[in-house]
Amino acid sequence: MMIGSDDLDKLEAEQFHGFVCFPEGNPKVTLGWSTHSKLVEAINSELTFFKSELNKEVYFHEHEYLIYEDYFIWWFSFFEKDPLIKNQVASELERKINDVLRAFPDAADKEFVRTDQPDFLPDPDFLMHYFSIVEGADLELKSREAPKEKSYEKESVDISLFDSPMSVVAFKAVINNYFQNSTEENLSYFAAEDGFFSTRRPENKLLREELLPIYYMKKIKAADDEILSFGLKADIFDLKISQADGLTKEILEITWALPEGDHKLLSLVAQVGSGFLPVKNRANFKKMSDSLGEKIVSAINGKHKKQYPDQRSLLVVIPQDYTYQGDESLIQETITQVQQSLVGGKRKFEKIYLLCGNRFYTVY
Repeated sequence: MMIGSDDLDKLEAEQFHGFVCFPEGNPKVTLGWSTHSKLVEAINSELTFFKSELNKEVYFHEHEYLIYEDYFIWWFSFFEKDPLIKNQVASELERKINDVLRAFPDAADKEFVRTDQPDFLPDPDFLMHYFSIVEGADLELKSREAPKEKSYEKESVDISLFDSPMSVVAFKAVINNYFQNSTEENLSYFAAEDGFFSTRRPENKLLREELLPIYYMKKIKAADDEILSFGLKADIFDLKISQADGLTKEILEITWALPEGDHKLLSLVAQVGSGFLPVKNRANFKKMSDSLGEKIVSAINGKHKKQYPDQRSLLVVIPQDYTYQGDESLIQETITQVQQSLVGGKRKFEKIYLLCGNRFYTVY
């Protein structure tokens, strides 16, 4: 929805937005994850001053400016009705953010830009981007529970199918029934808040997690006559692949690396559709995406603590939502961070893989 200049003036009167541009690309990649993490930590440390000393919450959020390829913007927003107080807080925020940027050689050329100054004269495309932030900025979406009553027609997967070993070709047939055909029934199943991506129904969670081995089997080129065993009832493995003669070919552990609050994201995204999350939700989303590397390390370390009686590989799964839908350079930088942070490397695992969407990456 477009807003007029009068409406914009009213909205701007009670909110402030400043920004720092990264036209060269995602700062996680261009700065490197180590420098990026230290820079974000320094900024967040300064932002605590505003909350503790000025009783003012400053929201730090990130946007990809889609008009230009690989153009990223860090936004800093707060809300204040008193114009004098707003200007004082904005001036202090400008000073502190610029001081932090200058303390980092790779970011010293960046500058905090205030949108409330006369020299802020953006081009029409950037102005539209700015409007999208101002409009509804003071809202905060709350996650809502998925419907208790099933809202889609797709028949739930029969969990008992995975109780017994099955051939690769039989497994593919079960999985493809849900994912290969773009029928209205399947599309509705994926879009429903209680559907494929929801934790509301255990059979959907199972299907979501058991879908992963099909990508793994493509990776290792499993033959159709090989046999799959799923460790659903006995916590001894997640997947075992055996040759037709019964010899074990591969044993796989599967774990997810999820930022805190990930289970709420589906509901929030469903509420905005193709629009932007409001400022407060966006600031929380940045914290979630910034924590992804740490969550991967934590997930691997959690598996390292277990004692396994045999040789196996580990598959760590991450959602695309926190990687700008699987941005290749961002994932590679994340893997570098994990490799630098993980003490002991792969240890007892034969290999450690990362899966994002349907793409595999080797961590070790």
